[in-house]
Amino acid sequence: MRSEYRENRSCMTRNDVSHAGHRVIIGPLSAMNRFAAAIIGGYLFAYGFTALATLAGFRVGLPYSEAQVLAWMLGAFVYLGAILWGFVPRSTMQAWLGLAGGGAAMGAAAFVLSRWTA
Repeated sequence: MRSEYRENRSCMTRNDVSHAGHRVIIGPLSAMNRFAAAIIGGYLFAYGFTALATLAGFRVGLPYSEAQVLAWMLGAFVYLGAILWGFVPRSTMQAWLGLAGGGAAMGAAAFVLSRWTA
């Protein structure tokens, strides 16, 4: 077991990552794209969550300013979780679709619901 570890470790370069026994090479552009997906996509996800949570809090009966502040506070934790989740999917496209797509869907839902229930 120990010698297998040394053999596998010696053949890996600085940009190689082992994923479930498969060797995956990550270049600098791929790494920057992953960071952009985590930071920008995570921001869009948190923004969509904040819009939807503000609307939900207001519809439940909170004053608008309190619903907005509560949504902002929860949005900070959602942003942290979204950034961390941005590095979980195997492909960068899945990270972009999950974060930016989810944020766009929540933002659109908040917009439609705010117009529909007004």
